[in-house]
Amino acid sequence: MDSSQPKLSHCFFQGQNQLRARLSDGIFAYAGCVVTNLISARFQADQLSTNNGIIQVTKWKRTFTSGKIVFNMLDYNLISLEFPVIGNPQAHSGNPEEYRNYMQNQSDFLQHTPTKTEPENAWGTSSAKRGRNNSSPERQPLTKRQPNASAMPGIVPIGLITPYCNKWRICGIVSSKDPQIKEFTNAKGKFRVFGFVLTDQSSSSIRISAFSEVADKYFPMLENGQAYYVSGGARAGSVKAANKQFNNTGHDYEIVLDRDSEIVYCNDKFEPPKLRLKPVHLVNIPQHANECVDVQAVVERVGEPTQVMSRKDQRLLDKREVFLVDKSGTEICLTLWNEMVQSFEVEPGKVIGIKGAVVREFNGGFSLSNTTGTQIIEDPEGDFTRQLYQWYRDQKPLQEIKSLTIKTDFATVIERDLRLIGPLLQHGIDRDSEKGQYLYIKGMVNAVKTEQAIYQACPVKGCRKKLQMEGNQYRCEKCNQTFDNYSNILMLQLEVADFTGTVWMTMFDELATSLLETSADELAQLQRDDHYRFDAIFNKIRFHDFVFRIRAKYEIYNLRPRESQIVCF
Repeated sequence: MDSSQPKLSHCFFQGQNQLRARLSDGIFAYAGCVVTNLISARFQADQLSTNNGIIQVTKWKRTFTSGKIVFNMLDYNLISLEFPVIGNPQAHSGNPEEYRNYMQNQSDFLQHTPTKTEPENAWGTSSAKRGRNNSSPERQPLTKRQPNASAMPGIVPIGLITPYCNKWRICGIVSSKDPQIKEFTNAKGKFRVFGFVLTDQSSSSIRISAFSEVADKYFPMLENGQAYYVSGGARAGSVKAANKQFNNTGHDYEIVLDRDSEIVYCNDKFEPPKLRLKPVHLVNIPQHANECVDVQAVVERVGEPTQVMSRKDQRLLDKREVFLVDKSGTEICLTLWNEMVQSFEVEPGKVIGIKGAVVREFNGGFSLSNTTGTQIIEDPEGDFTRQLYQWYRDQKPLQEIKSLTIKTDFATVIERDLRLIGPLLQHGIDRDSEKGQYLYIKGMVNAVKTEQAIYQACPVKGCRKKLQMEGNQYRCEKCNQTFDNYSNILMLQLEVADFTGTVWMTMFDELATSLLETSADELAQLQRDDHYRFDAIFNKIRFHDFVFRIRAKYEIYNLRPRESQIVCF
């Protein structure tokens, strides 16, 4: 028994006494495959006896019959139906020795040999091959339409994209696109990035990102709802593991375009793909904190639109809360932001499907929130929608509903999240969390770096970048502007101690102002005019105990762990 689980496309044909199939991995096809009696009923119920499809063989056994190798399928997972044959696979004899050096010619992987067909749809399958009057008793493989008559890589289903695909080519509709190119700065300098989601006709989606020059090239070209061919894979690293925290497609991988990648318009008729959900029951939401999930639930109640101030850049944001329930007897709050606030018109009692909502956790409570790529539809197709309506009407009034969004009281949170400094620094920080852990510590303020407590920041609203002197003016590298004035910002460096150890932590403007009971401008004025009163402000907090809510983040720099970053919140 082999432990590998290959993903294969198949064609079906009937043997005399049992079901048989032809399996293909895009390079080779093998007809000596037997569908065992253990799975034959499910095989036919999945319509694999009448349709090409993509399956993952999870259990199989190799046997020898009359000197021939027979591939016995014991179990499988159905990935998708009605997919064309991938590439131009060659018949495999069953003897591995004959193909020992074949993979040295990887440049031929997934190459498609064009044939003269009469394409009638987006996949180019002709009526001659799919029609009932086909005189051939054996099922013919479906082919995919290729623009132009040149030899180009075959279309790979998005659901089968992995880092092992060499020179792949996919086709789909842009289902969501970032509204603008974003700029970031890291140790290597500034860079630009935007992303979009491509969805094929099987409703499989994958997130694609482009950086700097590649982003500038393709951002104006891409439009939501338009179909494109995307090709790449010539360089290693173009397909990488998906970051589940920001990727709401449900795909295990995502694509990064490089200079060798290419995007061209698909002018063929392309039916809009249906939204495919992999819903998570609401009771299981806590298992997916800081991840994107799909949800299908009943709208219990809808709040009125409100506005809140963004803590990051002081912008006014539209906000609306929608409460959802499902058959697990669980309620959760879905928070809608910005454009989706006004576009949401679903009434209470209706079933909705949500593609790609992010799970948030705060003070022991959980909630859902939309992102730029989140999609919401009313009354998704399928039996699950009917079951939800029936449950909501008949069973929900008699069932006790538990809310995941109710926040735990402060005493319970402190009891759960309070940490000692020594053990926390030694081995208590979660090294797998990208955003770090939010915890509480109780300790005494030993020291404060008073000379570095204030810095001169950019006066532009929402930007707090430290300014650099440029002649008699102040320059902001982030905004790329010069100013005659600046804003004073507090940034305290505190040493806090308990009986197990000490730690330095950073406290920013709002919290620092609350702790010192003095604003940054007032403190800057005292620093210039009255050093005695300036020091007295800090003496009020020295050698006093406080409870601090912190974010503890484990960091690695140049492949070596360095001192954990502790920031107060």
